[in-house]
Amino acid sequence: MFYTVRVVLRDCADSKRITYRKVASYFAVLLDDNSRKTLLRLYFNRDKKFFDVFDDFKNAERYEYTGVADIYTHIQEMIESVEIYDGKRQPDPNSSRKKKNVLPVDDTADGGTQ
Repeated sequence: MFYTVRVVLRDCADSKRITYRKVASYFAVLLDDNSRKTLLRLYFNRDKKFFDVFDDFKNAERYEYTGVADIYTHIQEMIESVEIYDGKRQPDPNSSRKKKNVLPVDDTADGGTQ
């Protein structure tokens, strides 16, 4: 999964800049090894697997994960995030990337671990 994202984003960021961190409740794909530059969060330790993609203002949009193809449908959002982090574009307050299949984000679903 991580390497898939790294390869797909290679045109907008050097692949060495795309890193990951694994914590107890999720797996994060980051830009510049910076937790403030999160591109993707994957949650696999639950009954349902899902992932978060972040909008222009770092709000999580949650999607169900059924396979790698699900990630490919959200590559454009990650490219936009890289551009914002790199200062190549500004966040658009009028932009709405909400999709029909967005799952509600339940912060308590982490099993109480913060």
